[in-house]
This record gives sequence, C-alpha cells and structure tokens, in this order.
Amino acid sequence: RLEDLVHQNQGRPSMLPVLQELAAIYRDMGLTQEMIESYGKIAALTDEAGQLSDAAQALFEAGAADEGLQIAKRVDVAKLEPAAAYAFLDAWGRTLLRGNPDAAMDLLMRAHDSYPEQRTAEGVEGTLRAALTLGRSAQARALVMDLQARTTTKEHAAERPIFEQAAVEYADFLYDRGDYAAAD
Repeated sequence: RLEDLVHQNQGRPSMLPVLQELAAIYRDMGLTQEMIESYGKIAALTDEAGQLSDAAQALFEAGAADEGLQIAKRVDVAKLEPAAAYAFLDAWGRTLLRGNPDAAMDLLMRAHDSYPEQRTAEGVEGTLRAALTLGRSAQARALVMDLQARTTTKEHAAERPIFEQAAVEYADFLYDRGDYAAAD
C-alpha cells in the first residue's frame, strides 16, 4: 500500500514521489481531507515551483483555499512553463476573488497579459466576468479590445467566438449601466 510506503520513506528523498502518487489517488477517489493533508506534506518537503503550483491548484479545487493560498505565495512563477504559469495565476486569481478582489484582478490580468498564447476561452471569459462584476470597466474594455485585435489574425481566427461572446457581455454591462451609446 502507498500509505505503508509513506511511513517507510519518512524523511527520505523518495518520500516526495510517494506522497504525490498518494495525493493523486486520494483526489481520484474523492478523499478530500486525505488529499489536502498529502498536498500539505508535499509543500512542506519542496521548494520546486511546479510541485508547489500543482499542490496549490489541487487545494484550490478541493475548496481548501487558505491552505492553497499559503502554498501559492511560495511559487516562483518565473520558473514555471508558460502553460503552467497561466493556469496557476488564473486559479490563484479566481480563488482570491471573494476575499481580495484587487489582488485577484491583478493576478488574472497578469495571467492574461503575460501569457497570451496560453489563454483559454474559459480563462478570458472568467477574467472578463470578474472585471465586470467588480465594475472594472477599463479592464473589461481592454480585454475585449485585446481579443478583437488578436482574433483579426488568421492564426487566431478560431478564437473569434470568444471575442464575440466577450463583446456581447461587455455591451450588456454598459447597457445595464445606462451607457447606451457605448453599448451600441
């Protein structure tokens, strides 16, 4: 059993991969508390950006925001691959939305601006919705304009529906605020 391996490898370098496998199994089995504990142990044993990022995101997904936020602060984003950095910043930003919206928007916009090739439709739409919910009209407009410019190229033409949906959401936001001329 993996749990026996954890006990046998206590304090050894081989402990980290065993804990990672155990955390993944707990996640797959829906054993949330055990998974949270395993990722906490992983974070205590490593300073590697990728492993910390994975642990923080798993904790965010499990609803253990406080634990995930403590780990997230230790991640050196510059050491992550672009796709991993985008996903991490996006997940961290979404987790902070309720408690610290200013920091959340900073992280979401950092992900958006720093990793344009890694953006996902879900990520852009989520960032736009966050900006609109927080009344950040200028950031929302910048997101829509950025998407418009990006989707005019042949290389990114497939993202046109993302832009169109974003433009509709932004226009609805303006209309709801009574800014009918800008919404048109």
